[in-house]
Amino acid sequence: MVTYPEVEKYDVCNYTPRNLGWGSVQTAAIKADLAKRTFKVVKSFDNIAEAREFIVNTTYVIQYVFKEA
Repeated sequence: MVTYPEVEKYDVCNYTPRNLGWGSVQTAAIKADLAKRTFKVVKSFDNIAEAREFIVNTTYVIQYVFKEA
C-alpha cells in the first residue's frame, strides 16, 4: 500500500542566491551552493492552480508544505 502525503498549502517563494550560469558539477560544489540558498515566502495558497497562475512570468518557485503525519 502506498501512502501519499497530504498537502497543507503551497508557498510561493523567492530564493537566493540564484545561480543562473554554468557551475561545477562536482558534488562538493553543488552541496555548497545548495547550502547557501535561502527561501523567503512571498504568498501562500490553498489551491495549486492559483499558485501556478501567480508565478507566471516571475522567477518565483512553489514550495509544497505537507501535513505532519
